[in-house]
Amino acid sequence: VAGPGATEVLPGLLKSDEITIFGKHVEYVGSVGPKERAELMAGARAVLMPTRYLGPGETVCPESLTCGSPVIAPNFGCFTEQIIDDFNGYRFQNIPEAVAAVHRSKDFDHQAIRAHAIHNWSLEATAPKYRRWLQNLLDLYEYNWDGSRVAKLHK
Repeated sequence: VAGPGATEVLPGLLKSDEITIFGKHVEYVGSVGPKERAELMAGARAVLMPTRYLGPGETVCPESLTCGSPVIAPNFGCFTEQIIDDFNGYRFQNIPEAVAAVHRSKDFDHQAIRAHAIHNWSLEATAPKYRRWLQNLLDLYEYNWDGSRVAKLHK
């Protein structure tokens, strides 16, 4: 487990304000930098994101997918656009579904997940989309949404 928020850490036990995880498989590494985070994600069978926060675009999910690791996350928010069930992860609605997803996560094609993520979210893929979006905003000074010219008001 990586990230901030642990309130108690013992061998085989991790507690936070929201969750307690225990077992021989539990290891807490705390907060990590970008390089170590990429190594952890790339070596993961899956990345779990059991958040209740409805964020506009969580970066951990595309980071994980770009490393080739599937993501298991709730079925809401940005995850509905980022996670394709049975291809690059699973979206769950309750804890039993999340547990089942963890058990099924061994069958993913990590190279295909990485290729799809790079194709969709790399700088080369997103820069033209942002450029087009920003150009459309600038064009509002000269053109209406339908392409007709904006009427110039004279003082």
